[in-house]
Amino acid sequence: MNVKKRLCSGLLLLLCVLLAACAAPLPEESSAPEESEEISLPEDPNAKAVRAELEELLETEWSAGDEPLEWLTAERAETIRERVKKLKAPILTEADATRIAEQAAAFYLAAWEGKQPMSLPACGLLAAIQRDAERFFHYAEHAEAYNALLAYTLYLFTPPDYLFWGSEVWVEGWFASTPSGVDPSVALCLPFAGDYTSRSEALTAIRERQSCIRLYPMSISSGERPLDFSYCAVSDLLQEGGCTALELCMMAEEDNPIRILWATEGLETLLDRCTYSTHDIPMVWVYDNVYASVPSRVYVPFESEDAQTVRDMTELRSSPFLWEEDVLGILETFHEDAFGIWFVVDLPFLLPGVDGAENVQLSPEEMTMNQRSRRIIAYTVELFTPSAYRYTNLFDRPGTYYKLAGREVPPGTYYDPEKEPSYVLVTEDYELYLADGEGNLRPLYLAEEVTPA
Repeated sequence: MNVKKRLCSGLLLLLCVLLAACAAPLPEESSAPEESEEISLPEDPNAKAVRAELEELLETEWSAGDEPLEWLTAERAETIRERVKKLKAPILTEADATRIAEQAAAFYLAAWEGKQPMSLPACGLLAAIQRDAERFFHYAEHAEAYNALLAYTLYLFTPPDYLFWGSEVWVEGWFASTPSGVDPSVALCLPFAGDYTSRSEALTAIRERQSCIRLYPMSISSGERPLDFSYCAVSDLLQEGGCTALELCMMAEEDNPIRILWATEGLETLLDRCTYSTHDIPMVWVYDNVYASVPSRVYVPFESEDAQTVRDMTELRSSPFLWEEDVLGILETFHEDAFGIWFVVDLPFLLPGVDGAENVQLSPEEMTMNQRSRRIIAYTVELFTPSAYRYTNLFDRPGTYYKLAGREVPPGTYYDPEKEPSYVLVTEDYELYLADGEGNLRPLYLAEEVTPA
């Protein structure tokens, strides 16, 4: 009996010892972290060096002057590329890409204003690029040089193992949005920074997140060498399927002449669509506001995206854009020539809302042909007039006065600006007039209206 008691007591004591041992903390020399402790990985010294090179480039101040401007020397470009080749993963973030674009624009504009050529050295597989900005007269020429500079730099800071052609990426039937008319399969896709351990992981991340940096070297195929970025479409950021173009005009300061040049050339192209019958009036399908599943056809002076583009470009200008001749051309297109079209197929007319405003539909059941014509002409004139040049009740006749561009006259010709058309007046009833600098009005008659002798 005593033996059994002693045996039970011993087993009980042993059990207590084991339970105490299980509850004891881990030894101090253990490498296992606590739940709240973060694991810090050793920093890649090569990645740190590349990041330092990038930051130095981004922090350089560029200004026009007598000293030659140099984006990168040949030696420095080679140093950067050799370091980038050794990176274990890409380092560029979305913010980096935007900062590079802004810095590239600042450098290019400084070279242009200082009348200095832009030169990029050959580096590894990258061909040299030469551009003389002083000889350029059109925005497209400036943009092409900037696009080359930006694409060259984004490529330079991306490891070779993490460069993908669009034909490699978009193989499953899905194609991301791209600049108009650009085939996404010819884009050169650069993954954003990530902890990738292989090329296939980065490729999967681009597909799943629908996000990457894209370059458009239009004259390059995957097998051609060297890589010449001289002729590129604008680079962009694909972010969760959405496309953000890294345009020169968007990166330049608001008061820089390049933005005015871009806006003016773009507006001229868009204005050509609605003056002197150079462009057919689009007829599109829309969905009724009440019965969303029932489509109907309408005429539009501009499709929604183009209307917003016109407004954005117009607001960049520091002076009026429309001339008297332009207004007469708008009148002709949206009434005289269109009258026959509308008469045959009398559909509603849709005025796309801009800056968040609602669309306005002009119904043939509710308005006469003349009433709709005046509304369309007034809409177009307002769209092409900067808000700073729209005036309310400027003279005796109430309404909105839209300032016109000044008249060009030959040297020595008598010209009295106060007597020439200076404004388009649109009254509350959408009557249309030309007004001179003294407020004298001249009606803008539509084709079938009787003009007094």
